[in-house]
Amino acid sequence: MRNESHFLLLQKNLDANLRCKNSLAENEVLAASNSKLKEELVAHQHKINEVNELIKSIHDEKEAAVEQLASHTGTIAKLTDQQSRGLELHFATQSLLKENEAQLHEAIKQHNQKDLETKELQQKLISHETKLITYQELASESALVAATRKGKLEEAVLRIQDQLIKDQSITIL
Repeated sequence: MRNESHFLLLQKNLDANLRCKNSLAENEVLAASNSKLKEELVAHQHKINEVNELIKSIHDEKEAAVEQLASHTGTIAKLTDQQSRGLELHFATQSLLKENEAQLHEAIKQHNQKDLETKELQQKLISHETKLITYQELASESALVAATRKGKLEEAVLRIQDQLIKDQSITIL
């Protein structure tokens, strides 16, 4: 009878050890997954920072183009005033006006291109922010699962220890 209870106790102990090892292995997998998710989160945050810097740079270029456009507009106004001075200056003014118009069109074209690039970057930023939120949610869920499993594992270990103590007390008696 004593050997049989000893055998059952050993069997329970082996089962508990196996469950403990399985839980530890699961925890290691979850920890590795969390670590990977955190690394990806950092990488995505870095990409978002790069996109933000690029957007700022594009915005600065856009402001410079607007200032240049205002400058060209002022030049055109001055040339229009000078046109009334005489026929001799008219041809020179027309030549400068055509050059300025070409520059203005080029500036508008560049401005429109920058606007298009800005919109594309904003869409990419929104996409990255959405991915970032998803990764953050996954990381939170993984942490919650790990904490739950750890708690269950600790409870199981305490029950096993209590059972072992009871079994030892019975054996001693």
